[in-house]
Amino acid sequence: LERSELGAEITAEVRRWLSGVTTGLQCSYAVMDKALTVLSNFKLCSGCELEVLGGPLGAIVGGYSDADWLYTEVFQKQPAEAVHEAFELLGFQSQGEGDWSAFVVEEVSLAYRRH
Repeated sequence: LERSELGAEITAEVRRWLSGVTTGLQCSYAVMDKALTVLSNFKLCSGCELEVLGGPLGAIVGGYSDADWLYTEVFQKQPAEAVHEAFELLGFQSQGEGDWSAFVVEEVSLAYRRH
């Protein structure tokens, strides 16, 4: 799992969800809380409006201020299903039953940026 602008804390939280240690609801609230904090700090420092912020962080937040939509779209699903849907959305096909190891992080990141 590659780290994002959300940092090590959220990477660890998503890993806990992937391994079944925490619930999807808890994870969605943690991700959204951190994303909104980062965006608020970014806006205060740069004067940038939230609507024009791009990249993964902007995509995660998408203008919403609560975690319900994030839970419904991602974390309500079983981790394997959510990961499968994410790879499919980016145009990747599984090499086996949930085996994504053939794809390198840079390849996935590039597909995300192009999407």
